[in-house]
Amino acid sequence: GAPGAQVFVIAASAGANPRQLTYLTGLGPVQNPSWSPEGDAIVFQAFDQIWSVPLVRVGSDPTQVTDLDGGAYRPDWSPDGELILFTGAGDELFVMAPDGSGIHQLTDSSTRYWDPSWSPDGDQIVVEGQRRGTSEGDRELFVLRADGTTAIQITHLDELGVSQSALWADWQPVPR
Repeated sequence: GAPGAQVFVIAASAGANPRQLTYLTGLGPVQNPSWSPEGDAIVFQAFDQIWSVPLVRVGSDPTQVTDLDGGAYRPDWSPDGELILFTGAGDELFVMAPDGSGIHQLTDSSTRYWDPSWSPDGDQIVVEGQRRGTSEGDRELFVLRADGTTAIQITHLDELGVSQSALWADWQPVPR
């Protein structure tokens, strides 16, 4: 996000009258928003921490829900609304309750992780990762169990002769 970037919502069908949700200024942009499954709140990253803003009360101020050394990045709300997954200190994966309580580190491994995303059923996580000690451009995609175990590398770009990284993975939504 650009310096001064903020979070807005807009009806896709109308395409007009965006509503600005954040008015944060200072150290950096507001970025990486993630909707709650019920659509009543958004979490996002700002100032290297995770914030939340309810959508049920117009004009509600965002609340900072993490204050972690090393920062907290790329939040993703679990499909059941019970947890928020994010990347934290040491490029490891963490979960917490939506109010910021109960922070739990899921990974402590030889792989650095970024940009996690829950599977639609909440049983797995897809994430971009880089084995520690490899060059910066060697990011691949991994799938882990929801508890952070059993990491399986699902891309092998080096074997294809691709000299780029696999970035920003997400799951295909389950049709309703």
